Amino acid sequence: STFWFDLDVPEVSNYSQLSIPETAQNIIGYHGEKRKILVVDDRQENRAVLIDLLEPIGFELSQAVNGLEGLEKARSQQFDLIITDLIMPVMDGFEMTKKIRTLEAEKEVIIIASSASIVDFVRQQSYQVGCHDFLPKPIQSSALFAQLQQHLQLTWIEEDIEKSEGSIPKELIFPPAQELISLYYHVLDGYLTEIQSELERIENLDSKYITFTQKITELAKAFESEEIIELLEPFVNEQQTTNHEQ
Repeated sequence: STFWFDLDVPEVSNYSQLSIPETAQNIIGYHGEKRKILVVDDRQENRAVLIDLLEPIGFELSQAVNGLEGLEKARSQQFDLIITDLIMPVMDGFEMTKKIRTLEAEKEVIIIASSASIVDFVRQQSYQVGCHDFLPKPIQSSALFAQLQQHLQLTWIEEDIEKSEGSIPKELIFPPAQELISLYYHVLDGYLTEIQSELERIENLDSKYITFTQKITELAKAFESEEIIELLEPFVNEQQTTNHEQ
């Protein structure tokens, strides 16, 4: 689920701002040698989100379904960075992190804790056992890429795309407006499975819509629902106006 709320908070004065693209969609790679990342999470869908974001841009990903398997992989391989869930069966992320810190070969590896629980004591406990950073779930691509850039000292390779605010990319061929109605409302509701089904249906209408469906798929995986709505809304409004006039 994606949702938002408003908070009145004091402005932070002592912060450092990383130079990253507005969205991770612009990143197509990074300079330097290939980096190896271990993803430890008992839920397959959580591992899939990270793999879908990181493999296409050149990271080598390994997976573990609990802390014990993650520890065994850390003993047998060397990783540049580990992203771990905290609450897992068999062995949780806290215990795994403590044990990794005792390994001579991997005791300095960067470890990022990732959890849906954002209460302060969970975050502080992750730091106490040896994690370098904390990534709240659901994972936002901008936060993920910012932490990777900081901890791995990466320089991103960005796609050269000219953007004009409020304009639709010229390479996208949109299907007829009436074919976008169901997709639009599935995006509003946040139903990822239905969104994927609609995109498959649209792609089957004509191969010329493949670029369009690929773009919407990328945005959906990054939870950029507002950007999808902005793209679709003019067509949906046009269709609704036409239906009303008829």
